[in-house]
Formats: sequence, C-alpha cells, structure tokens
Amino acid sequence: MSKLICIIPARDEASRVKTVVEVALKSPLITGGVWVVDNCSKDDTAQVAKMAGANVLVCAKPGKGDAVAYAVKCLAAHNDTILMLDADLKGLRQDHLEKLIRPVITGECVQSGGVRDGWWWRKFYWR
Repeated sequence: MSKLICIIPARDEASRVKTVVEVALKSPLITGGVWVVDNCSKDDTAQVAKMAGANVLVCAKPGKGDAVAYAVKCLAAHNDTILMLDADLKGLRQDHLEKLIRPVITGECVQSGGVRDGWWWRKFYWR
C-alpha cells in the first residue's frame, strides 16, 4: 500500500521548524511519517524537530537538494508519495496541505506545487 511521506529539509531553522512539523503531523493524509532532514545545522533544528514529534535524519552534505535526495534514498519505497515542505513556512494550515496532496493521491495529477504569496495561495499541477 502506498504511503505519503512528508520530508522537511532544514538548515538552521530551530526557530521555525516546530510549527511546520506540528501542522504536518495533524494531517491524516500523511501516513508514512513526518521527517525533518537536518542539513548541517549549527543550531538546535534537529532537537526542536524531534521534540515537536518529527522523525529526524541528519544529512552531512550541505545543500537542500542533497538533503532531499538523502531523505528519498533513505525513506521512499517505489510506491511512496512524497510531500516536501519548507521548514520556514509561515501561516501553514491543514487546508494548504489538503490542496497540495489531494490532487496527487486521487490521480488527478502526478505532481502539485504551491506558492504562498502574501495571503493568497496559488497551486499548480503537472500531469
């Protein structure tokens, strides 16, 4: 059965990652766990994420792309779906996650993305 895994790459985001983790953990659509990938942080990002309830991976190679690739290599099986969230999102809500996830898990598209620009949420899909 396919799982939805949430990956949150983070570098020096101790002051912001907790809120994103908490919103992601409340989503019933995320069935494979919430994983913060600590990417060479010099602050307490990993500890804050763990205390918020996330699983934590440590990627020793700096760079967001490397952190994401490491998480996918470690976690994702062939049939998993991945939700990637930035660790510094402000104002993230459950309905944002729903808008990102639902089109993919229903087969409407193979990839969706969202940009939050001020108060307005834009989404776009790729088939």
